[in-house]
Amino acid sequence: MIVPEGPREVMINTCNACRVIDILRKRPGNDVPVQRTFTLPPGTRLQVPFLGPGRSRITSELPCPGEPGAAENLVDPPKVAKKKTAEACVSIERAAAGLSLVNRCGGCRAALIERVNGPNGGNEREAFKLGPRTSAAVASNGFAQVGLLGDIDCP
Repeated sequence: MIVPEGPREVMINTCNACRVIDILRKRPGNDVPVQRTFTLPPGTRLQVPFLGPGRSRITSELPCPGEPGAAENLVDPPKVAKKKTAEACVSIERAAAGLSLVNRCGGCRAALIERVNGPNGGNEREAFKLGPRTSAAVASNGFAQVGLLGDIDCP
């Protein structure tokens, strides 16, 4: 809250948590009001730096960053433990007859491969469904390279 104290005004944080407070100061004869932001620790008093006639009012009051209920920082989020990545079950391996996809896990997996013809050539993608601990032959179909893009649990 803002209370007058003699010729000045004082902000008082009566909360038990840090607060970020925006104040709008309107002066007589001045068309454009001044807005300032202040951070007040819990239970503190701060004399506002405005001099002369005019009225101040609080336009917003929010918790400080890091306090419960504070806005999330989207630009620089806090370091949070990353979710454990799923085990890669499928791999491309050379076989006697060419290449094959091999599923080494105990569950059904869906895999996506991409065939590429050099830097300016075309490309083609193909999906495979592999049962537990099985393999499937991958034909080159005339392309220069074949790569595994990823695998997921079967839908």
